[in-house]
Amino acid sequence: MKSKLRWVILIALGLLVSLVIVAATVLPRLVDAESYRGLLRSSLERQLGRKVEFGAMELSLWPVLGLRLDDLVIGRRTAERFDKPVVAESLRVGARLFPLLRGRLEVTSLIVEGPVLTLYRRDDGTWEPVLTAGGDVTAPAGSDRAEVKTEPAQTTTDGAPLVIEELRVTRGRVVLRIDDAGELRETRLDDLTLGLDGLGTRGPISFDLATGVGASGTLRGSGKLQPADATAD
Repeated sequence: MKSKLRWVILIALGLLVSLVIVAATVLPRLVDAESYRGLLRSSLERQLGRKVEFGAMELSLWPVLGLRLDDLVIGRRTAERFDKPVVAESLRVGARLFPLLRGRLEVTSLIVEGPVLTLYRRDDGTWEPVLTAGGDVTAPAGSDRAEVKTEPAQTTTDGAPLVIEELRVTRGRVVLRIDDAGELRETRLDDLTLGLDGLGTRGPISFDLATGVGASGTLRGSGKLQPADATAD
């Protein structure tokens, strides 16, 4: 009996490995990752209110099925001293398989790998904005703020908006730059991991956060966040 069970397990593992190999070989030929470049860039720019750039794109099979974007840069809305507040090694966009095979992108999750977030506090105590949800961002008349225009909003091929259910951040770093009477001081938070579940819904959002503090300290936290508009009804 044990011998038969062992053979069943070995056969199942063999089939699983075969399926993975077939998927890794066939799927890149069926899915043109580059065809989604404009869709992803314009959607991210529209939701973040910042110019978004990234390098190579390819199909991703692990840790999630979807698309991988390398060398992500989210630029600042203004023309002040730190013009690239968010950079990342890669962004993995999780997507549902069958819509992807039919040429539709239905996003389920985002995994940001190796991001660096730069926060800058001015001498007057105000913080330079980093990300602002909304549409195009334009400068007020007479200011030195740069104008950012995004492409027209795009959606999936069937007209449905891109909805993100889950966000993961791994190996992140936050850089705090503070202008203290003309003297620039810098503090770093390393090894940041963040998980957000329940995005795209009106219910509570679960979060799990951990980051290194100082030479050997670690800050951890978890809980639920209630969207502000969820209690408006």
